[in-house]
Amino acid sequence: MATSMHTSSYEFLTPSLAVSNEKGGVGKTFLSASIAEYAARFAGLRVLLVDTDIQCNLTALMLGLEQIPYGEAGVMFKAPPPHPDYDPADPDQVDRPSIAGAFLNEIVMPYPTWIGRETQGVEGSVEILPAHGAKLEQIISTTTGEIGLVSGIIYDSIFSIVQSPEIASYYDLVIFDTNPTRNILSRAVLRASTHIVIPMEFDVHSIDGIMSVQSSIETENSYRASAGCSALKLIGLLPNRYVAGSSRSAGISKLQYDETKELWKDLFLSEHSFIHQAEVVKKVLSGKHAAASLFDITKKSRAEYRLRLSLEHACIEVLRPLTTNIPSAQDCLDKHEQRVRREQKKINRT
Repeated sequence: MATSMHTSSYEFLTPSLAVSNEKGGVGKTFLSASIAEYAARFAGLRVLLVDTDIQCNLTALMLGLEQIPYGEAGVMFKAPPPHPDYDPADPDQVDRPSIAGAFLNEIVMPYPTWIGRETQGVEGSVEILPAHGAKLEQIISTTTGEIGLVSGIIYDSIFSIVQSPEIASYYDLVIFDTNPTRNILSRAVLRASTHIVIPMEFDVHSIDGIMSVQSSIETENSYRASAGCSALKLIGLLPNRYVAGSSRSAGISKLQYDETKELWKDLFLSEHSFIHQAEVVKKVLSGKHAAASLFDITKKSRAEYRLRLSLEHACIEVLRPLTTNIPSAQDCLDKHEQRVRREQKKINRT
């Protein structure tokens, strides 16, 4: 599907989720990919992932990356592989379409991934609008220091793509993996999103990132109120690499930990969704585990299975407000939540 710019009104046609914390290393990419996979495999949804991080980690995970020369200097940058449907005879196409095209007035074409009916036999699917490192850096560099002066058309660039009737006719859900820095890309993602979830760890830097995101949400919603459109909704805070009991995550004292939970107690997802710390995440994502997916982990290891269950519950809790108008998805989530909670109770008793 090729998509071009632009729509003009703020009508949100497709539920869209920003996975955001203005601090790196808290699991945004991991969570974005996990929610998308869960939505496709277990709720039958057609999901569009959008990678807006200059590091291109989500693109690397879902498609793989190539190092290519870019610009007159020929500096090497990360870029997605050529699109499988690229037609060099079509002058309007680019060989490596990316979300950067939304800002550069280029055609954007989502890529298929390994999640779908043909590859996994599931009802849903996951496609991705990848990141292109050089082009995203170009966009950021031309707007640095002008965050309050950039034309509204620029802020609306991603909105114009993902909230278009064409996208709405094909996808049930859009999920954004975001960059950890406040810039034109992060502002444009919030403008295009209906909901936001904030992954976090219990450390000082992550907490600072949460406060920064809250400020960005307030700024966005102030603009939306003046434009007469619906507010960006915060689903909640989602702890990642959570260490239960008396042991606390590195870098934060017990007092800070307890104060953090008290400060934002109304914003946290339920503790059933706190994603437990486990080395299995790296093993699965790097292909060094028998399970092809975190959702395929068995009961062989208690710690690994606990991680899977908490991740499943987190995906269910995040997806609920995004699928209120999709009864079949809600039914699937209900059934899976009942199963997950039964298994969590069993594992907590052992």
